[in-house]
Amino acid sequence: MIRLVIAIALTIATSNVFAGEDCTCKYKNVDIPEGQIACLQTPNGEQMARCERVLNNTSWKFLGGGCSISMQNDQSRAAG
Repeated sequence: MIRLVIAIALTIATSNVFAGEDCTCKYKNVDIPEGQIACLQTPNGEQMARCERVLNNTSWKFLGGGCSISMQNDQSRAAG
């Protein structure tokens, strides 16, 4: 029983080792690095979102509010 607990603890402690270091999110065929913010077009309009890691997968976390004009210009250049 103790060996099982130790094995589980080691698995949890080293779980980040298996995640890639170059994680990105995709938006319009553009790779957005983890931690970067982008203006995404959603059914509810434009939304600011940050690329984050959730359980060794990347996902967009919506930050609320719309996008500023400068972010729209930066995103259109990145997608172009």
